[in-house]
Amino acid sequence: AMPNAAPAPARADTTGRDEKPQPFDERLAQARKLADQGKRTEAVEASLKLASEAEQEGNRKGQERALRQAMDVGFDQAGVHMAWGRFWIARGDWTNAMTSFKQAVFLQRDFAEAHRQLADAAIRLEEYDAAVESLRQLIQLNPDSADALWNLAVLYDTKIKVVSRA
Repeated sequence: AMPNAAPAPARADTTGRDEKPQPFDERLAQARKLADQGKRTEAVEASLKLASEAEQEGNRKGQERALRQAMDVGFDQAGVHMAWGRFWIARGDWTNAMTSFKQAVFLQRDFAEAHRQLADAAIRLEEYDAAVESLRQLIQLNPDSADALWNLAVLYDTKIKVVSRA
C-alpha cells in the first residue's frame, strides 16, 4: 500500500466481530483467494512474502500462519520448504530444518542454496555423510564455489577419518 493512499473502504462484517481485520489478515486471505482461483504460484509467492514481512516485524505467529498457508498450497515447491528450513533455523531446530532442506533438494535437485543449507544443518547435527553428499552436489552445481570446496576439505580433514591412499 502506498503511504499516502486513502484507506480501503470498510467491508461489511460477516464474522460477528466489530473490529476491522488487520491488514496482515486481509492480505493472507487475499493470498488464499488466489489459491482458490487456481493461481497457485501467485498464492505461494504472496504467502511467502507475507511470511518474510512478518518475520522482519517480529510477528512469529503471523510468519508461521503465512508459512502454513504457503505449504498448504505449495507443498510441491522447493522454495516453500526452504522458507520452512529458515524458520526452523531461527528457532534453533536443526532437525526440522534439515528435513525441510532435504525436501527442497528432493523437489529441485539443482537448488544450490538448498544444498548449502542442508550441508550446514547436517554438520550441526553431526550427520557428516549427508553433509558430504550435499557439498558434493553443491560443488557439482557450482564448481567455483570456494566455500563449498573449503567446507568439504575441512569436513574430510577434521570430522571424517579418511585413510590416505598415497
